[in-house]
Amino acid sequence: MQTNNLDSCFLQQPYQTGFGYTSYPAAKQFQTGFDVTNYQQQAQASNDELIPLPLSVYIHIPFCDSLCHDCGCNSEASLTPEQTEPYLAALHKEIALQSALFDPDRKVVQLYIGGGAPTYLSDLQITALMSRLAKQFNLPMKKKREWSIEVDPRKVDLQRIDFLAASGFNYLRLEAQDFDPLVQQAINRLHQAEYTAKLIARAREQGFRSVSVELIYGLPQQSPESFAATISTVAQMLPDRISVYSRSHLSSLFPPQQMHSADIPGQETGAQPLEQVIQYLSAAGYRHLGMAQFALETDELCLAQDKNRLQRNLQGYTTKTQCELLGLGFGAVGRVGNCCVQNFKDLSMYLGSLEKGTLPLAKGLVLHEEDHLRRAVIQQIMCQANVDFAALSYKYHIDFKQHFALEIEILEQLASTGLIKIDSVSLSITPQGWALLPAIARIFDQYLQQQYKPLPFPSIFSD
Repeated sequence: MQTNNLDSCFLQQPYQTGFGYTSYPAAKQFQTGFDVTNYQQQAQASNDELIPLPLSVYIHIPFCDSLCHDCGCNSEASLTPEQTEPYLAALHKEIALQSALFDPDRKVVQLYIGGGAPTYLSDLQITALMSRLAKQFNLPMKKKREWSIEVDPRKVDLQRIDFLAASGFNYLRLEAQDFDPLVQQAINRLHQAEYTAKLIARAREQGFRSVSVELIYGLPQQSPESFAATISTVAQMLPDRISVYSRSHLSSLFPPQQMHSADIPGQETGAQPLEQVIQYLSAAGYRHLGMAQFALETDELCLAQDKNRLQRNLQGYTTKTQCELLGLGFGAVGRVGNCCVQNFKDLSMYLGSLEKGTLPLAKGLVLHEEDHLRRAVIQQIMCQANVDFAALSYKYHIDFKQHFALEIEILEQLASTGLIKIDSVSLSITPQGWALLPAIARIFDQYLQQQYKPLPFPSIFSD
């Protein structure tokens, strides 16, 4: 067997901050040689399937009133909603170009509008966007919809929640991040916890099926004690779901992060909160689904996990088992047929492409059988915290332990840490290892093996 230093680096590399490992393959592996013609061929092939998959649509709205100092998104600060009109006009063109590629009877069973701050748009702009979607795509009846929108609690009043419900949205994601005043001041994001609680209550009154709150640890001026207080405050609000992310320290890519670079918590402070959060929220009645996402035991995500039906896409955990994902907006990522694609991350290039009537695809990647196999393994780790060797061997006509000999060697060494259990038929992640699902999952990423970079492994879980 050919070996390298992948295993030893995984076991010895201390915790590193940065983008979390959330999907396979990552967008940085996409290639610029993939063009619109390739994408059109993939879309047609998906139409020609015996039973074509339904569609999931992600729309990126990059605008907000002012950039937060911790921002790691493709965002643009604007002064007036009118400045968004050129972007929305381009987005409407992209909707038309994308819809033309798919058979009209293929339903959009999932819609996610993120940003930025989508609610930066005016009511008229949101209405026009939803109307364009309804004209171009086959949208299901209200009871079968899963329409999600991200909300900045600083900029949304109770009447706006009513408007969003009337517009068809039934999943709400509140970007709270932290409730400590010192942290909020450091990241330029001031808002009151009490008002966030009122927004959650109003969403429930309006019949939203799920309300989630997003928090971030590793922020400037944040401490374990202050973040524990924020977690306690959120848990008392009883949102259906809570997501807790590690801040991505990439100031070279996102200049606003340079504002308070000296106030970033150190390695130990940045790594420990997740373990504390898992313990606290578990005691408060939330289940750790994995990937630092939590849900009440009555939530549909928990029910899907119990039945081995939980899935992940680029927006997180979902009950939609299989969908083609269309990414609309600049920098958006999609997955159609046997390919993954990403739009231009440069706004001017995105707008220029659509002015010419061309889909704004910047790069893509054709997936092969090995990619599908590895994605299936990674999905099982992220969604179920286990891998059934026999089932995957049968489905993909392989001997799992022979095919993944290098990965098995690494996992067998990890077993001594108590993070995982591995035998001849399966891999399972122990409760101690659930905080590290991303690091364990990425062992199976062939692109990281080909272009090796040390895998993050929090030192707090090793002696």
